[in-house]
This record gives sequence, structure tokens and C-alpha cells, in this order.
Amino acid sequence: MRFFTTLMSPCVGGKTGLGRVFAAVSLKIIVINFVAIALAAPSGAQQPSPAPSVPTEAEETAMYKTYKNAPKTSLPAPTAGNMSLETAIRARRSVRSFADKPLKLAQVSQLLLSAYGITQRRGDEDHRSVPSAGAMFPLDLYLLAHHVDSLAPGLYHFQVLDSTLELIKPGDFSEQIHEASNGQSTVGSSPATLIITATYGRITPRYSDRGYQYTHMEVGAVCQNVYLQATSLGLGTCAVGAFDDDAVSRLLELGRRREIPMLVMPVGVPRGE
Repeated sequence: MRFFTTLMSPCVGGKTGLGRVFAAVSLKIIVINFVAIALAAPSGAQQPSPAPSVPTEAEETAMYKTYKNAPKTSLPAPTAGNMSLETAIRARRSVRSFADKPLKLAQVSQLLLSAYGITQRRGDEDHRSVPSAGAMFPLDLYLLAHHVDSLAPGLYHFQVLDSTLELIKPGDFSEQIHEASNGQSTVGSSPATLIITATYGRITPRYSDRGYQYTHMEVGAVCQNVYLQATSLGLGTCAVGAFDDDAVSRLLELGRRREIPMLVMPVGVPRGE
């Protein structure tokens, strides 16, 4: 197009009728060629699925962060376990070594729903598994699936609103999360890894600087729920806070400083069990 514009420029601005005729004919030829190319494309050609779009600032600070166009996996409904709360509290330990065994999708579902899922809907109110100041819920949970039955390896976002996993990108990222966690042997060897992030912009407009403290309290509540649910399922986990913030943010494709990684929690069957 630039080539034709260069050829026509002396004629379009000139006073000769020949120049104007040449310009008009050239433009018609360009239009006809573009139409011919468009019509030549096969009508039944398979169009690639759009990639998940990066959430905007408004979408990030909304209560339910969403990845548009992301393929979704529905999580199985939670079931009641056989271990009492008192037993789970007494048995809770930090597990740093995991057996080479996969997790079941039902176990992943139970962990996520217990950590931050909706437990009751009452009118316009959604009650979750943890308390949140002003019901602002400034956290998000991500899953790095390395070896989970019925779930392709990849990075997923836990969509609380409809209890689904939104696929952000496929692949096994166990080595990347291991390196981002300063090479700790605990991280990257488990069949799945949960990552908790915080978006302060959801809560500080209402509570100002106090919102930071409320957010950190909420992270602790989610962390303990993961510990207790993992224990009741015969699994193990460990709260890891020593990691490279920027490296984890790049892995999660957060891309901005509005959403901050808070905890990395590998999950799996304890070694020797």
C-alpha cells in the first residue's frame, strides 16, 4: 500500500487530469485485489481459539477476576470426609517431601473449595470458606497442575464464581516454580502447587492502609484451610514464603504490580505413604 501511495503522490496533488485518472485506477486495482484474496480463503477454514485475554485493571480489582476465552474445567462437588476437625488439627504438619503419585481432580477440587470456595448463596450474598473484611475478598488462587488425573498439565486460575479452573497456559511448570522459589527442594517436586495472590486494590479503597492488614489475615485463613483439608485427605502441604516475587509474577503472567504473590503451597502425597 505504501508503494502505491508513493507512486501516486505527485499525481494526486497535481493539476493534470491524467494524474487523477491514474490514481483512481490504481486505487480500484488495490481494492479488487484485497476482495479477491478475501474471497479465495476457504469458507470452512478452522479458526484458532482466541487466547485467554489478560484481565484489565477493572477486571483484576473486581471481586471475581475472570480470564475471558479461557478453556474451563468444572470441579467436582465437595464431599464430606471421615476425619474430624480435631483430628486434622492435631495431625497437621508441614510436608516437604512428596511421593511420585498423582493427585485426583476430586482432591484438587476439595482443596480449592475449602480454601476459598463459595459455601452458601443467600440472595445476592456469596458466603465463602473464610472470613473477609467487608466481604471484599482480595485474594485469588492459582493451580500449577503437574500430575493431576483428568487434568492436563498447565497453569490454572480458580474461578470462585462458578467453581471452575480457567486454563491460562498449558505445560508443566514444575521447574520454573522450583527456580522461582530459590531452588527449594520442597517446591516443584509435588504433583500440584497452589499459589495465593493478593490484589490490594479490592480492599484498600474501603479500608485504606488497614486493608493491607486485613488481606494478610485472610491469607492466613486460606493457608490453614488448605493445611487442614490436605491433612483430612491424607495429603501434605507446606506454606512457602521464600520466593522471588517477580519470577512468580512472570510465571503467573500477572504482568503488573497490582496483584502480588503471597504464598506458594506444594501439595501431594507425603513420601513414604
